Amino acid sequence: MKTTSMAIAILLTAAAFVSAGNVAIPDPVETAPSDDELTYFDGTSWWLSWDGTYRGTWFNSADFYGGPYNVLINASELWFYHHPSCPWDTSEYFFELHNGPQSGPNYELFRVQCTALHCAPSEPEYDDCYTCEPQFWLVASTELSSGGWPSIL
Repeated sequence: MKTTSMAIAILLTAAAFVSAGNVAIPDPVETAPSDDELTYFDGTSWWLSWDGTYRGTWFNSADFYGGPYNVLINASELWFYHHPSCPWDTSEYFFELHNGPQSGPNYELFRVQCTALHCAPSEPEYDDCYTCEPQFWLVASTELSSGGWPSIL
């Protein structure tokens, strides 16, 4: 199996839907991922979410490499949005890296407490490189908040 070192970006985790805890962004946030990032992000964030405790992105290495290869993870980005009408009760969250299929995370590899930033990358500090299976998850846990904040793009 091939192992690849890549920076991973969670740039968009909320789907385009409206319900409690999900809001359209008045001025969409546009960023361009670099060539060394695995991302499903199309470049423009339209929605933010604070619905529920866990929000994440499932990655399947076959989508990027044409086959199921292990991936070496050593960096990640999460982007958050502090909407003026939806104030955060905390900027702190837990970043988690898990192996697991599309149905959900099933094995935690790494977890660290982080601080969310408004419209800027929040980059968890890894203590090591982690080898992920071909299907893995990057997750923001908002269990430190009383209402699901900080709100993720």
